[in-house]
Amino acid sequence: MRKDDSTPVKKIDPDTVRTPSAAGTRSKDTRSAALPAVLFFVLVAVAALVFLALPEWVDRKTTDEPLSEEPPVHLLEPPEPLSEPSGVPEALAKNQAGVSDPESTALRLHAEKLLLELLEKQEALQQQGVELWARDDYGQAMARGHDGDAHFREQAFAEAADHYEQAIDLLEALQKQTASVLDEALEQGLQALSRNQGEVAAQHFNLALAVDSQNRQALDGLSRAATLSELFALLDRGGNLEAANHFQGAEQVYREAVALDPLSGEAAAALNRMTVRLNQEEFSRWMTRAYDLLKDRQFDDARTAFHKAQTLVPDSDRPAQGLLRIDQIELEEKIAQLKVEALHFEKREDWEHAAQSWQQLLALAPQTPHAREAAERSSSRAALLAMLEGYLEHSERLYSAEVSAEVQELLDEIASLDESPGRRILQSANALQDVIEQARQPVSIALYSDNQTDVSIFRVGQLGRFEHQDVQLRPGRYTILGSRPGYRDVRKTLNVTPDMKNERVHISCEETI
Repeated sequence: MRKDDSTPVKKIDPDTVRTPSAAGTRSKDTRSAALPAVLFFVLVAVAALVFLALPEWVDRKTTDEPLSEEPPVHLLEPPEPLSEPSGVPEALAKNQAGVSDPESTALRLHAEKLLLELLEKQEALQQQGVELWARDDYGQAMARGHDGDAHFREQAFAEAADHYEQAIDLLEALQKQTASVLDEALEQGLQALSRNQGEVAAQHFNLALAVDSQNRQALDGLSRAATLSELFALLDRGGNLEAANHFQGAEQVYREAVALDPLSGEAAAALNRMTVRLNQEEFSRWMTRAYDLLKDRQFDDARTAFHKAQTLVPDSDRPAQGLLRIDQIELEEKIAQLKVEALHFEKREDWEHAAQSWQQLLALAPQTPHAREAAERSSSRAALLAMLEGYLEHSERLYSAEVSAEVQELLDEIASLDESPGRRILQSANALQDVIEQARQPVSIALYSDNQTDVSIFRVGQLGRFEHQDVQLRPGRYTILGSRPGYRDVRKTLNVTPDMKNERVHISCEETI
């Protein structure tokens, strides 16, 4: 995909780099080599305990004079077999001349302790492949240890301890370097990967695994190094397709590269670039379609298209602007439609529906000019018309003086309006006025009796006894009562209407008590 012009990552000497498995084998060999030394040390210690300490313990039962004991020998490498326990080595004899037995024992024990610590650090560093990354320094530490072994064989415990301490200090310094060695190997391996240097990357990751055989980054890096050439071939192929504007083909190739090496930042960046590019193209297509649908007033389909575009590029505010434009157009059309409806109902003097349309319009656009006044006018006229029609529907209520007075006030109010309330209201008012006038005209009613019954009309008065009498009653409901001593009273209800003519009513008490 691109040529590497940067300084290549330095290769590791192939003779010194071994795979983790080889390093593990070497560590096992080292442990195997060190095992005889440890066993020998244990055998020498037991022999010394048997041949030196035991006789000394026995002699202490009979005398207070301490016996000298031959110290055991601990070496980095198996020493020569010791002489017979009954004999005294020449070096020990020399040492005894200048150092007392307790002091010699203390020096020996100190040297043995340092030797064990040295062996532990040696084993740990070999487990971390120290000879691959610090061969010379490690060799110096081992040389100090061998010098200590030589002094130990000669029973020069102080000099042995001094050399062991020097070796330990060198090994401790190496142990402190392991973290930086691991980090450097990983960094160099990643740089080699970025420069398409697969073999060099593998060398550095193998070194990292020698330090830490379970390091996940090194294991992944080694796996990536094996497919590096194939990865860069895919990136080059995808780059050529991208340069030729074959974006879908480039995206497919970049997906193959990511599948091959999921940890490749370059492959991930290339795939993301193509995904964004294709999303942008798809986004533009949906936005164009949405505005075309909006132009054709297909609002639902346009809204769906804007939502689709928004899912492709969530950070863009353009789909939201398109959706807002749809809402505005629909609102404007709804307001215009309600206004047309309200004016239509006003023209038909359907004041109730006109008031409803004006109220809906105000709910959507409270600041619409003259809408509030129109709504109040329509509501008022709808209320007037409803009252007039209610009185007309139940005209019998007008026969009541109180109701008649209420209706008259209503009619006077309508007559005093500054502008005409409309044909329907005026017609209903006129019709109601006629009903009131008719309700005020008395109707002649012919009453017949037996001249023995006292007749009275509730709220009208006593009529007395008669055989025939005509009375004038205004339309309404009346109760006629007849009474006669020794007879049961008679009660009749009479509904007088303006259209009633030649009405004859008979009332007489005929049932004796």
